[in-house]
Amino acid sequence: MPLFNPPSSSGIKNYLLNSNFDFWQRSTSPTAANGATLYTADRWYIKNSLGTNGILGFSRSTGTAGVSKYALNVLVSTAPTAAQVNGCELYQVLENLASQELYNKNASFSIKVKAQANVTQVGIQFFYATSEVKLTTAIGSEVLTTVNSSTFTDCIINGQALGTSMTVDGVVGVRIRPTAVSSGNLYDINNGFSVQQSMLNVGNVVAAWQRAEPSMGVEFLACQ
Repeated sequence: MPLFNPPSSSGIKNYLLNSNFDFWQRSTSPTAANGATLYTADRWYIKNSLGTNGILGFSRSTGTAGVSKYALNVLVSTAPTAAQVNGCELYQVLENLASQELYNKNASFSIKVKAQANVTQVGIQFFYATSEVKLTTAIGSEVLTTVNSSTFTDCIINGQALGTSMTVDGVVGVRIRPTAVSSGNLYDINNGFSVQQSMLNVGNVVAAWQRAEPSMGVEFLACQ
């Protein structure tokens, strides 16, 4: 039976489990071949559509002191020999019962992002699927934010109307991906991004970050 996070005293709750990338039960540095999806930190997965022979990797690194113990890095570890436009994506999909709470609601999302190599911009967006599977279809417009390689930048969507296209049997979630580089191609080796501290809440304005569950122990069980 899945666990569900109660609202905080303010009535706000974070729908993203492992939102600060604390839990890594699978591995901390595997790779995904072209066309594959692979779970990374608990509840988060990467999608590789780099093109022929392109390999996408992820790793755990040290986060910002006082904010996050860990950060998640998503990088092109082998450039494709026949490339696509963009193929370095990170997602979290909510379970169906949690997604039902967002049905036909407005929601807001934020995540702290730092650029890797030549990346200068990232896009964040809501997605959905009409059954309890990985995300398939975009909601609304992608929100683009300029990022840099020295500090984490807040990337924010405020008040996205999620609609009813996911149906009551479906799921919603979020995607993060690089969208521009200073030189070369998006799919060049070592291009990518790092993330920490994410928040998804109901409402027209993103709330201050909080964990999904009332304690680390409960959240660890929810991730399983």
